Amino acid sequence: MERRPGAAVLCSRRTHPVAFLSSVVNGLSYGAAQVLTTPATDWYFVHKGASDSAPPVVYQVAAWGQKENGEVVGLVGAFGADQAKEGKAPHLVTVPPVAGSYLHREQLTGDEVLQAKKR
Repeated sequence: MERRPGAAVLCSRRTHPVAFLSSVVNGLSYGAAQVLTTPATDWYFVHKGASDSAPPVVYQVAAWGQKENGEVVGLVGAFGADQAKEGKAPHLVTVPPVAGSYLHREQLTGDEVLQAKKR
């Protein structure tokens, strides 16, 4: 993890004096004016299942994050039984590096809605 001196962390369009060091995690830079995270209400990332007969995989996007290169990506929750066993805290990560689509809740198919409710 790269750390650089910074002033404050930008989050949800407000400046918070939370950290005095910035860091780069998953290609996102956290620090003064480095990244802007914005809530992603009712947005999902959807990709095909592992096989043709598998249902789609649906992640609810918690926030949009901006990478250092200006690219905006969806951030999803990363916490499950494995992370709990390892004592890791819940956190956000970028969506998986697979071909997929960002869809608003109103754009989801019936099957995608069912899959979203399972998470």
